[in-house]
Amino acid sequence: MINIKKIIVDSVVWIAAINKRENHFKKAKKILEWINNQEKYEIIVTNLIMAEILNNFARKIKRRKFLLRIIDIFEKHNKISLYYDDEKISKVAIEVVKKISGLSYVDATLAVVMESLECDWLISFDDDFQKIDMVRNKHLKSIPPNNLY
Repeated sequence: MINIKKIIVDSVVWIAAINKRENHFKKAKKILEWINNQEKYEIIVTNLIMAEILNNFARKIKRRKFLLRIIDIFEKHNKISLYYDDEKISKVAIEVVKKISGLSYVDATLAVVMESLECDWLISFDDDFQKIDMVRNKHLKSIPPNNLY
């Protein structure tokens, strides 16, 4: 039996992989391709990650079909699981925001979701996750191996 690893992929990685003008475009594409080719990985996308991605592209690209395609990929891809946070997650995230200066609510929520779902890794280009002990100490990994990009 294969032990499936759960990975949260932050919105900045998805946005970079979709938009060729982003600084991390090539790196993001390689990361997502690498995960997709691994048998033992599952990608977790939260409702807040999806909201950030859709909001980002809604401002830049006014085509509804493009946004619907992104939603369709998240809903139907066999390696992606959608996770919708709840009141309990939100309350803990608010407490994390109160404790860590400059941390966004979305990043705090992702950290809490990681803990509650026992995720193995978080992939992001955002260094704010370094501020959160539960992420920094247990989950923030360089994946895929740095030699891929």
